Amino acid sequence: VMKVGFWHEILRRTSLTGVLSLGLIVGLPSSIGSLAAQSTTPVIESIEGLTTASIFISVTPERAWEVLTDYEITGPAMPDIKFAKVISRQGKRIKLSQTYQAPYTFGLKIYALLEIEEIPKTQINYKILRGDLIRSLSGSWTIIPVQGGTLVRHRIEVEPEIPQILRPVFLELSQENLGQSMLILRRLMLERAS
Repeated sequence: VMKVGFWHEILRRTSLTGVLSLGLIVGLPSSIGSLAAQSTTPVIESIEGLTTASIFISVTPERAWEVLTDYEITGPAMPDIKFAKVISRQGKRIKLSQTYQAPYTFGLKIYALLEIEEIPKTQINYKILRGDLIRSLSGSWTIIPVQGGTLVRHRIEVEPEIPQILRPVFLELSQENLGQSMLILRRLMLERAS
């Protein structure tokens, strides 16, 4: 009951014309990998709910891995993650608790428990075990050695529990957040490298 009331209030405050005029960020039609390997700004592409962001960073793959797997420090440095705590670690499997709050959460604090699988120095896969207002969430981080540094790629697929009319707004805001996050990761990796 509380959730429904909240979304009705959001819809009431947001003009239908404003919501409908916001377009989906389509991304770039060419290969995201080749573009991102040459770009120090994020390249973002979204197709049918799957969003991929890539960025070139002039650090070693080992440095990129070190920053990405420092979950409790790197997570809260992101614009949307307010809290991150490793709950358990068994070999390459980790349970991570996170709290999100950002424009794409419409100001709400959203709790999620994630299961992470690390493939050392190359990939981090994750999926949600349970969370607030999230039907499904999964994704991966991939570290790709390239000439002069590392290509860091984040793939995420999320289905929030929000009314259909708000999905374009959610998508646009979450992609803006993802772009900011990739730039912050780049800065963190470069700072640790110096």
